[in-house]
Amino acid sequence: MKKLIFGLIPWWMFAVAAALFASVTAEMVEDHLTLRAIVERTLREGPPPVADLADVPLRGSSQLMEMHVQGQLRPDVGVLNYMDANRGHQFVLLDDPNATVVLALAAPNAEAADMITEIVDRASRDGTVTVQGLRTFDGVESALHSVRTAGVPKSVILMHPFRGSREDALKAHLFDDMMAPVISGIMTVVLGLLAVWKFRRWRRRRAVRRAAQVPQNARETPQGKSFPSPRPAPPPRTGQGGSPWASGVATTSATFADPEPARPTPNTFESVFPGGGSGFRFKSADEIIRETFGTVSTLERSKDAKPDD
Repeated sequence: MKKLIFGLIPWWMFAVAAALFASVTAEMVEDHLTLRAIVERTLREGPPPVADLADVPLRGSSQLMEMHVQGQLRPDVGVLNYMDANRGHQFVLLDDPNATVVLALAAPNAEAADMITEIVDRASRDGTVTVQGLRTFDGVESALHSVRTAGVPKSVILMHPFRGSREDALKAHLFDDMMAPVISGIMTVVLGLLAVWKFRRWRRRRAVRRAAQVPQNARETPQGKSFPSPRPAPPPRTGQGGSPWASGVATTSATFADPEPARPTPNTFESVFPGGGSGFRFKSADEIIRETFGTVSTLERSKDAKPDD
């Protein structure tokens, strides 16, 4: 499970979840601030006047509906049960012959016995009792099913009677309402931190993959380009007598070899004419005679010479 959450889920999914939780948290905070304003105004105005059960509207119209109702207990029905979204509750019915609804005085299972005892102790001999509390709509369908099963053909209004003082009960209700946006805000922060952590981890992995794709003989420049690293020159090998091949031990050198000078290309052209030269060169007659017979003085000396007898 840990591998699935932290290994397979990408960072952007955590970011999307954090954004969704942030939106829900903002709405919850706005609703809580509205409820806080209503509670503060309700505490300043004091409790509402006592109303008969027949005058209580079936549908609510306020985020905080404080009720102060008088009616008669129904001991013949006894204690009933219902479930809301989180836990089970127990309740007793408060009825009025002129009303088309019954009032279910409910409390969680762990607190129901004490609540029912307090209600019964406050009731008169004919079962008439005045109760004060907050109306709720959570689990009303389940409570209606229990009432119809018990043989009471009326609609149901759910109320949680105050336990203790009115001010303490309203502040406790405000505190319970604050828990939802707090938990949602914590989830938003956790998901946001996970998204940042996963994003940084993803960037590091991507950098490692890109570095692995660069050739070993290349390195990054500040401009992002790469070029081959210079190769070191082969180390000189010297030995006895200064011979470069006398020693077979190579030593490393951190210097680079100087480039060798360009060698001239040998001329492979051979002239077929006397004295060399290009075949396309025109020579004068004097040059040809001198190259063939010699100079004029040579010729005169050859004329003066006597033939051998």
